[in-house]
Amino acid sequence: PCVPNVAAQTYACGFDLTVSNTGGAAFVGPMVLGDAFDPGMVSAVSANGAGWTCNLAGDAASCINGNLTLAPGASSAVSLDVTVKGLPEGGSFQNCAKIGASDDPTAQAMIVQTALTLMGVEIGAVDGKPGKRTRAAVADLQKQLGLEPTGEIDDPLLGALGVPMAGQGEKSCVT
Repeated sequence: PCVPNVAAQTYACGFDLTVSNTGGAAFVGPMVLGDAFDPGMVSAVSANGAGWTCNLAGDAASCINGNLTLAPGASSAVSLDVTVKGLPEGGSFQNCAKIGASDDPTAQAMIVQTALTLMGVEIGAVDGKPGKRTRAAVADLQKQLGLEPTGEIDDPLLGALGVPMAGQGEKSCVT
C-alpha cells in the first residue's frame, strides 16, 4: 500500500520483490533483480533483503545475490521503498521488475561492480561509472573466465558471471 504525503504531494510505496523456485531442483548461483521506474515520476528510496546487495540510481534499483540458494518451493525477497509523485488528475502507478540485468550500461556496471566487491576486489565506489580500477578488475576477471580481457562490461562477461539479460525473462508487475 502507498501512504500519501499531502504536503509534499507524493506517495511512499513499499513493494516486496520475491524470487521463487517453482522447479523441481535446487537453484544455486548468482541472481540479479532489476526494477526500473518512470523517469521523473518515481524514485527509489531504499532496498534490502537477506543476502542481497542493492544499488539505487534514482529511477531504478538493481539487486544482486552473489550466491543465492533456493530449494524447490523456496523463495527470497527484497523489500523496495519508493516515492511516487502525486498526479493532479489522479491515476495509478505500475511497478514492474525482472530477473536479470537490464540493457542500461549504468545498471550493468553497478551489477559488475557489486559482483567484484562481493569477490573481495577493491574497485572503489559502486556507482555505475567504471573507472580505472573497475576496468582493470574487469580485465583480470575476463582473463580468469577465459574471455578476451578488454576491461569493458559486456554480454559475454555478464553471461560468464551467470547473470542473464532481463530481456530474456518475463517481467512481473503490480499496479
